[in-house]
Amino acid sequence: MYLLFNYTNFLYFIAEFYFCTSIIILLIFGVFWYNLSNHINNIYKPILIKNSIWLLVLSMSFYILLLFEHINLQNIFLFDKALELNSYYTFAKIFLFLIAIFVIAASLNYVKNDKINQYEYTVLIACVTLGSVLLINSFNMLSAYLALELQTLAMYVLIAIKRNSEKSLEASIKYLILSAFSSGILLFGLCLIYGITGTLHFDKINNFLSIYFFEFKYNNFFFYNNYELSALLFSNILIIIGFLFKINAAPFHIWAPDVYEGSPTSVTAYLSTASKIGSLFFFIKLIILPFFPIFFNLTVNNNLLLICTILSLILGSFGALYQKKLKRLAAYSTIANIGYILIGLYLIFCSIDSLEGATFYIVVYIITSITFFLILLSLRKNTGANLFKYLADIKALNVMNPFLSLTLALILLSMAGIPPLAGFFAKLYIFLSAITQEKYWLSIIGILTSTVSCFYYLRLIKNMYFEKIDKYSILVKMDREKSLILGLNILLITFFFLNPNIILNLINYCL
Repeated sequence: MYLLFNYTNFLYFIAEFYFCTSIIILLIFGVFWYNLSNHINNIYKPILIKNSIWLLVLSMSFYILLLFEHINLQNIFLFDKALELNSYYTFAKIFLFLIAIFVIAASLNYVKNDKINQYEYTVLIACVTLGSVLLINSFNMLSAYLALELQTLAMYVLIAIKRNSEKSLEASIKYLILSAFSSGILLFGLCLIYGITGTLHFDKINNFLSIYFFEFKYNNFFFYNNYELSALLFSNILIIIGFLFKINAAPFHIWAPDVYEGSPTSVTAYLSTASKIGSLFFFIKLIILPFFPIFFNLTVNNNLLLICTILSLILGSFGALYQKKLKRLAAYSTIANIGYILIGLYLIFCSIDSLEGATFYIVVYIITSITFFLILLSLRKNTGANLFKYLADIKALNVMNPFLSLTLALILLSMAGIPPLAGFFAKLYIFLSAITQEKYWLSIIGILTSTVSCFYYLRLIKNMYFEKIDKYSILVKMDREKSLILGLNILLITFFFLNPNIILNLINYCL
């Protein structure tokens, strides 16, 4: 009990306590102003959502400042090893909050134009972010599961925040049903691993499995219980499948296109970027800590990850070829990018150096993806209230807004891996990791699917620059927040080649 409530635990966890307090204050602020606006004809609701967004941005900014105190930490365990702090996961949390700030600030005009005046919008985004932070910090299967459910439950409601939209409600129900199914699979795997090892702590699971497989291979092969070994493998497969669903890797990606399309665009941007960061970094922890002995000693479970990697690359790249809507195209592009990340994670079993390449790809992919969604949030005609939905809508965008079309073209070229943009270097590090480990066939598959992806990215550029339309429209002027974020991101993506070691050195320092 002393270890659980030690003063040092709360001292190291002060940033998270601060953010929890901020969420409570935000909720009280929202309830008070919402009830006030109900008595005076709802005139304060738009002001309420704007103020609550800026309040959340300020809270997140101050949280980042608090996190800089933890940048040099090395494996600090809190609350009886339920949570872990170190420099690598502090880097992940800072990156998560920066992306979350970008999405929230860029959604100011969107919530105004689409009349999303519910104060719950900001509270739910804060809860999803808190769940991602706790998931990154988790060092125990139970704390990880609770953090994941906090993230997922808030996301259910956030997807359905447009109450009058049938597509939004349909997307929320699909996400609810399929996510509940994956949570059941994950929980069943946790029960099995606890029944066999007698613990849920990552280090103790790793120690148990290391001793188990050492004795299994070198001592008493014929005296081992085959049922126990099968249960170990099965529990590992169930847990991995549960998290592959959360990061929408194929073949567990069925929910992604429909949910991306039906969700409000600002929520889709958050779902595709910020919420992925927590799941991806925890998935890395899951591979290199508790289950590393299983993946290292047995090819069965290792091959599961390899199959999902190849399927994500192929289904994501070829599935995007047939899409006519921008958000569905983004969903399949995300699936393909998850495949490239999984190449780096699969290679961790051959060399831990592949972790650097996978982390670097995550950073570049998230920055590129958030920039793409910020452009989608900016594509709105003066004559209509709706954003652009179809690929055909961006025809002749170069005439309507040359600067926005140039920005989108650079982002698409980076996604395709065209040098000297940042996306090229991200894919290069992944392919070099595969070649270094003599996995030539894996790098060939990655290069071929990357070539396929060039087709649908270049098709969008063709629509913008080479297609003609009969009637041109005037686009709504981009707001200041999106302009600043887009400018910062496009500078990083375009001029990254001048000093590509900046991010790599930061990742190496944190590792």
